[in-house]
Amino acid sequence: MKETTKDKRNPINVYVGRNLTFFMECNNIPVAELADDFGIAKDSLKRILNGINGLSSEYCYILASKYHCNMNFLFGGVENAENLTEVRTTTNKSEPEKGIVQSLHYLADVVDVKLKKR
Repeated sequence: MKETTKDKRNPINVYVGRNLTFFMECNNIPVAELADDFGIAKDSLKRILNGINGLSSEYCYILASKYHCNMNFLFGGVENAENLTEVRTTTNKSEPEKGIVQSLHYLADVVDVKLKKR
């Protein structure tokens, strides 16, 4: 009998989806807004965020040009903290600080995972 697995997600897509989700949270980008900019349904964007589908070059271009998202963050990890995100201008002064705090928590988790793998 053939074995089937429920989770057929590509690990790279999961990694990129997780980083894109984090970028959206730090920059207060709603799913509906990004889906509209991509020209896709919210469910299609959620499939990308969950790692079921991959992020196309067209969407990467939109992220880089409109949202100033650094592709090194999405695809290359977080080795260089200054490349994490470029915080969008907001009317609420506390929002950029919130993004910085979230970024620091994320970096701490990444370091913790890397240390546990040793």
